[in-house]
Amino acid sequence: MPQLRQFIDALAQPEGRQGAARPFAAAAGCSDMAIYVRDPELRILLPAPGMPKTVAADASWRELLDRCLRSRQLVNVVVAGK
Repeated sequence: MPQLRQFIDALAQPEGRQGAARPFAAAAGCSDMAIYVRDPELRILLPAPGMPKTVAADASWRELLDRCLRSRQLVNVVVAGK
């Protein structure tokens, strides 16, 4: 993947994270990407700082996040809306 270090550096900065996500996803052959972090008090995954706080998607999205918490499976297909 070209410029991997540059993509990672851009994603590390919350203020530019959302803008850096799409080019990184495109370089990986994806249409978009999301970054979630575990909230230790709520015990759920929440959007990382700098990422959109809502996702237009069906139930498969929440199911994927729940599965990541339980089994650490990070690959799945989810249906996202516009």
